[in-house]
Amino acid sequence: MPMRKVAQVVLAAVVSIAAFSTASAATAARVYPLQNHGRVILSVDDSWNEELKPAPNGGPRTLWFTPKSGPSFNIMITPGIPRISLDDAKVREAVAGLARQLQDQSVEKELTVLELKGANGHGYYVKATDKAPAPGEWKNLIQGIMRVGDATVAFTILTNDGQEAVARLALDMVRQAAYRAAGQPS
Repeated sequence: MPMRKVAQVVLAAVVSIAAFSTASAATAARVYPLQNHGRVILSVDDSWNEELKPAPNGGPRTLWFTPKSGPSFNIMITPGIPRISLDDAKVREAVAGLARQLQDQSVEKELTVLELKGANGHGYYVKATDKAPAPGEWKNLIQGIMRVGDATVAFTILTNDGQEAVARLALDMVRQAAYRAAGQPS
């Protein structure tokens, strides 16, 4: 199974439980309502297309970001309120589980769980390089989960070589995510 497909399947399971290399630096704060549970605020790069896709089986909707022009990349962000309490240890273990599932398909002999700290949250992610990406697939994967207030932000970043700036912008978007409870001002 291609790494992208594994990433999508694993990301969907975790959430259910619980631009090109010279990319523009211009971002806009966008607000994403969470069904009766407040909202998540993300700073989205202006050079990205955005699409909100429904999740299978009634799970949280996923934001898909792709380039308006230039080489292909895919960023998936799934903000939601977990069904079970996810403390820091559970988030780290969920990401460690992702790393174990991606290991066989990655170039790296060992995938390390990396910490992600933001002003409003804390989480973990893993980086992997696909051994044999299929035509039209991406070579580089960054995937993780960040707790932001009462919400979680699960994310997958798919890029190819030369798109390090896109990956950095996407990680910064997650790092800067904010959560506002229902009734709280933005």
